Amino acid sequence: MSFSIKTQIEEDIYGVAISGQAIDILPNSNAFNPKQYPFITINAERANPELITSFSGVWDWKVQILYVARADITSRNIFDNNFQKILELLYTTDGLASDLTAYSPSLKYYIASVSSVTPTIKSKTRTWEKSIILDVKCTTIN
Repeated sequence: MSFSIKTQIEEDIYGVAISGQAIDILPNSNAFNPKQYPFITINAERANPELITSFSGVWDWKVQILYVARADITSRNIFDNNFQKILELLYTTDGLASDLTAYSPSLKYYIASVSSVTPTIKSKTRTWEKSIILDVKCTTIN
């Protein structure tokens, strides 16, 4: 049975960082698109494509957690509180990589850390929008 490392990373991040939060979200995805939630998108992309060199077995990924809410139905305070719940968990978890490894059925995470946060407000589209970028290094488990 084959699996997608990209999809597995997205599911692991969701399972560890988001599913336990008091945010009303339901999964909705397909094989070719990032995981979609009513207000959250998780998208993993290869950070360094493989070159023609010996492969170490460790993949380097950038994972974006994008949190968006409509400004006309969600207050700024509720939006900020929900985003803060996710961000605090990612920052306060001592071993995010080990938590992801424990959650994942097929990946071992060596590094998982927040590299940036973008607190932008898209007033033209009537949405609040913030994102968290994670650096992730992982390998498959036999």
